[in-house]
Amino acid sequence: TTTSHWPRSESGATGFVALSRAARSTLTGALPAFALVLTLSLATFAGMVSQGIARGETTASWHVAGADVMIQADPGSGPVSPAAVTAIGAVRGVRHATEVWNTNWFTSFGQPISVSAVDPASYAAVVAGTPFPPFPAGRIGAAAPNRVLPPAAVVPVLASPSAAAILGTRPIQLDTLSATEPLTVRVAGTVSETPAQLAGGPFVIMPLLRLPGPAGAPAPNLILATGSAIDHAQLTAVADRVIPGSVVYTCRHFRR
Repeated sequence: TTTSHWPRSESGATGFVALSRAARSTLTGALPAFALVLTLSLATFAGMVSQGIARGETTASWHVAGADVMIQADPGSGPVSPAAVTAIGAVRGVRHATEVWNTNWFTSFGQPISVSAVDPASYAAVVAGTPFPPFPAGRIGAAAPNRVLPPAAVVPVLASPSAAAILGTRPIQLDTLSATEPLTVRVAGTVSETPAQLAGGPFVIMPLLRLPGPAGAPAPNLILATGSAIDHAQLTAVADRVIPGSVVYTCRHFRR
């Protein structure tokens, strides 16, 4: 019995050694290919991570600047004039530019509402050049910065969801601490986010109007601009000239 086991053991051992050698030979031949696949996989993963980071940075920059360019006027430099908007719009690479008048209002219950007064047509053109949702300019009419708003007029506005929840569907009065008469608004639609109000929260967007009261003249304090391959050196020089003390923010992305 003992003797009869040896042949089977030798056969088993031989088979095991042969199998080991075959496996080693197979793995040796496959190692370069395996290394190549691993290298390509790592390179692909690294590229995906890099692209993901770049996309994240670009998205974040849109929510800092709002547009390709945002020019914030200094409070002491006075309101942004139509001539300043025209000058910024003439900078090389700028396709659309628009002014924004951002102010703070509150309801009769003391709930704060941020108000952005814009020229709906030019604002919609700027928004169209950003990743933000399209701006439905037709819902709030046209700007009328040179005509005084009648005291009893109801102004249609586009509201953020939180502002719409506060204001409801009926006309409601808003007040401000400046020397301006109360403003009656009616929610004509909602916008989830928009370049003029990057902080979010309760806000409304209305046409740029001359409001009743000593401080009712439009006083835009922001310019938004979009375009491709904008000449930032020229833009900064023009902004310094037409809006002294202004701060220029640019969106970090790669439009050519």
